[in-house]
Amino acid sequence: MTVTLINALRRMKVVNLPHDVYCAALGSCACVEIGRGRRVASSLTLPSGSATGGLDEAVLLVPDIARDVRAGELRVRREAPPPAHAREPASAPRRPADGAASHPGAGSPDAHRPTAGRTGRKKAR
Repeated sequence: MTVTLINALRRMKVVNLPHDVYCAALGSCACVEIGRGRRVASSLTLPSGSATGGLDEAVLLVPDIARDVRAGELRVRREAPPPAHAREPASAPRRPADGAASHPGAGSPDAHRPTAGRTGRKKAR
């Protein structure tokens, strides 16, 4: 299950995600490798008044985040996982396989212009 953290403050908040707590709860290491194999703990930047979604629930176990949630500085919104057999969104209508136009004149440069009747222009006097 994922969560969304909402920063309720009027200032940006940066939280370090310590390896011993966050990575252990996550089940895999999320640290960043810099230099010659040296690893540094990840961090989470929360802009003021914004919501950051798609975070793993392990982020709630970080002591700084747990403290800020209790203090009301951060709000948590839990997101349900998508259903396993979710329907795919409807796609746009497909063109015929042979590339033929669906009606005469389609695809020509003048297809959007009316063929008869008013053009929308005023008469020159």
